[in-house]
Amino acid sequence: MLLLLRCQVVLVDHYSASTSELLAGALRDDNAAVLLGERTYGKGRTQRVIGPLAGGATLLVSTDVFVTPALTPVDRVGLRPDVYCKPGPPPPVGVRVKQAGGGEVAGGEEVDGRALLQDRCVKEAVDRLTRGSVRVRQPGAGPGSTLSFRVEVVDME
Repeated sequence: MLLLLRCQVVLVDHYSASTSELLAGALRDDNAAVLLGERTYGKGRTQRVIGPLAGGATLLVSTDVFVTPALTPVDRVGLRPDVYCKPGPPPPVGVRVKQAGGGEVAGGEEVDGRALLQDRCVKEAVDRLTRGSVRVRQPGAGPGSTLSFRVEVVDME
């Protein structure tokens, strides 16, 4: 029997908001990922726009509050990472990063995407994945209860 265990590290910071927070929280709740970085922004609410009203005003009415599948609130508190890491400064404005498929992330001067590997949080994520020291919570277990496993990194090229 072959058991394939896929583990992910999701990088988060104070700019991670809304849908990205929900995805990160869902992956963590499903024990499919470890969150690494800073506490997320805490945008877990939807609004409905009503208007235009008299004088051109509009009204925003909050209609829903998001929680993760394990009912962890997101709005106004964000998600606390499993592993804290303060990311380095962002790439300079106008830097263009080439993706493996040839697409670009942002306009400007072209740089090698490997430059992103110099970020301290990206380095920490890669290190944890290659060392096999990623720990996830056991399903149904209380806080602090973790399951360790080895991760084998295979070069698919």
